[in-house]
Amino acid sequence: MRHLFIESPYYEVEIMNLWMKADDNYYFQYLYDNWVGTLIHNQLTRDF
Repeated sequence: MRHLFIESPYYEVEIMNLWMKADDNYYFQYLYDNWVGTLIHNQLTRDF
């Protein structure tokens, strides 16, 4: 089980809940790809 606490829009949190229950990183990659052009879209976030 993963635990993550962030401030984010409701729809992103719902997708992250799916990601935390999944066996792969499909949902996280989907979110990360949509963060292009924002401060959260960087390698440090990806590695964390």
